[in-house]
Amino acid sequence: MIIEPKDRKVDASEHKWGGYGTTITKTIVETSSLPHCRVFGVIELEPGSGIGYHVHNNEAEVYYILEGRAKVNDNNEKECILKPGDTLQTNDGMGHSIEAVGEETLKFVAVVITNG
Repeated sequence: MIIEPKDRKVDASEHKWGGYGTTITKTIVETSSLPHCRVFGVIELEPGSGIGYHVHNNEAEVYYILEGRAKVNDNNEKECILKPGDTLQTNDGMGHSIEAVGEETLKFVAVVITNG
């Protein structure tokens, strides 16, 4: 199956998980066709925008940074800055947040895999 950009779903949500600004999610693949996958998309955050801290229960999430810089909270254990090519993995029962820092839009792939 080939999916062209014009056929992809784009969602905008405000203050996602208590964060700041607008979160744009561009679906890569509709997850109804992927067992155990709840999200598979590219997320865009303008500088100063972010997704608030949240915990994943019965699922895991991976962020792969494409563009920009991200300040992440990794399971309330540490904050760090991620750059293109970096990955954040949040396993079942763990939490995280992400914020666009710097001057450019943050773009990253987000994949949420459910336990079943």
